[in-house]
Amino acid sequence: MKRIVALMIVLLILVGCGSTGSSKLEVTPKEASALFENKEDFVLVMGSSSCSGCIVYKPRLQEVLNNKQGVKLVYVEMDTANKEHLVDFVENALQQTVTVTPTTYFVKDGVVEDSFVGDRSYTDLVNTLVRKGYISE
Repeated sequence: MKRIVALMIVLLILVGCGSTGSSKLEVTPKEASALFENKEDFVLVMGSSSCSGCIVYKPRLQEVLNNKQGVKLVYVEMDTANKEHLVDFVENALQQTVTVTPTTYFVKDGVVEDSFVGDRSYTDLVNTLVRKGYISE
């Protein structure tokens, strides 16, 4: 009985020490499609593992995700994704042509409202997210 109580206390401590924000940045095209279907507000970045800008940008995105509560920020790595799922996602959910990586899309109620091409500094990205209403200061 004491072991069970001790185990429960340890589990509660571990859960309580966890991050309050979502730390999962990279998602599959299917997972990203679900965000559109559910009409969510989120920021989507389309990138590639061979893109130098993406290699610099991706850790900054993760830093924002780790440091800012409430932001829904996801990253689809196009060159490693299932090609069939990627094509379906781009044609049916994103409904945008991705010609350059990284490209950042700002989605409100499941609809792309704005985007930009290229990477941004941590500060520029945070300021943009605040200005567009995805996070508070």
